[in-house]
Amino acid sequence: MHIGIIAKLNGEKKELSARIEKIDRTIILLRELDGPSELVETAVPAKPKRVYKKRKVKSKTAGLGTNRYKGVKAENPYKDGRPRYSANIHIPATKKIKYLGTFDSEEKAAAAYNQAAADMAEQAENNHDRPTRRRTKKTEWICNRCGTAYQSKGVCGCGCNDMREVPV
Repeated sequence: MHIGIIAKLNGEKKELSARIEKIDRTIILLRELDGPSELVETAVPAKPKRVYKKRKVKSKTAGLGTNRYKGVKAENPYKDGRPRYSANIHIPATKKIKYLGTFDSEEKAAAAYNQAAADMAEQAENNHDRPTRRRTKKTEWICNRCGTAYQSKGVCGCGCNDMREVPV
């Protein structure tokens, strides 16, 4: 039932598109014969497209699979063209990154990283009773006038700011 309606509408659509093409050709022909007139839409100049410059890649070895090994990254190559890789490791106890060196191959840099990681693990195992993070020195501030203790230096409750630092 609906198939017949769809076929009829598709036929009308083809007829209308053929008529639209014929009308468009007639309009173009009349514009060519008539020349410019006030009925012709004035073309608004289009904004020029913005041209973006490609960014230069800092490292000439970028994209060579340098992320295969943890802690290893590609650096700019040596002046003679040999590749250069650096190795770094994060030390959680000090919250710092330790530079392990520059190497000619990824494998050597990865070996240096693995050695440093093993050394850190061994050190943590041997010094298990030692705290892994630095402890801050705990001090108190005691008012010289009234003797009240505070955790930070400031104005005392009695109104003076004459305090001395005492380790806890």
